[in-house]
Amino acid sequence: PVLARSRALLALGNADNFPPGGGRHATMPAVASGDFYRRPLADELVPFSSPRGRKLFEEAMQGRYMEAYWTLAEHFQCQAHPAFCGLTTLTMVLNSLQIDPGRPWKGPWRWFTEEMLDCCKPLSDIIRYGISLREFATLARCQDADVDLHYASAESIEDFREAVRLACQPALS
Repeated sequence: PVLARSRALLALGNADNFPPGGGRHATMPAVASGDFYRRPLADELVPFSSPRGRKLFEEAMQGRYMEAYWTLAEHFQCQAHPAFCGLTTLTMVLNSLQIDPGRPWKGPWRWFTEEMLDCCKPLSDIIRYGISLREFATLARCQDADVDLHYASAESIEDFREAVRLACQPALS
């Protein structure tokens, strides 16, 4: 099913406080060699392809909380730069919601890419500092998305889970 454009974009996360001069990259562990292949997943997180991850996916499918997954999967992109996690996520969401960027991507095709999301902050600054959740929501609003911004630090885990359930259930016909 196609997500209706009136469906709210739900952004959940922590408050926008970053270390001075470092953005989110200041919290990344130092690597002796200067590069790395992959970062290990934190112990409390469940890998998507693990048996537990597959079980959680199956339970969500049975509970009908996976409606947004299908269109997001159709529009999946790998981020073009390590600092573009927010921009890439937003391009996937905007393309999934079928919001027209109103300008061409390549040739006659209109499609969101990270480079198109520089209306509020120069890409050079995003490369250096990333974007905060508040900036993510502002960028989404600039592209005509309906944003309902919630900070995890301001809500209970029950409120968080209910917001996720509401965002992920089938739209009413």
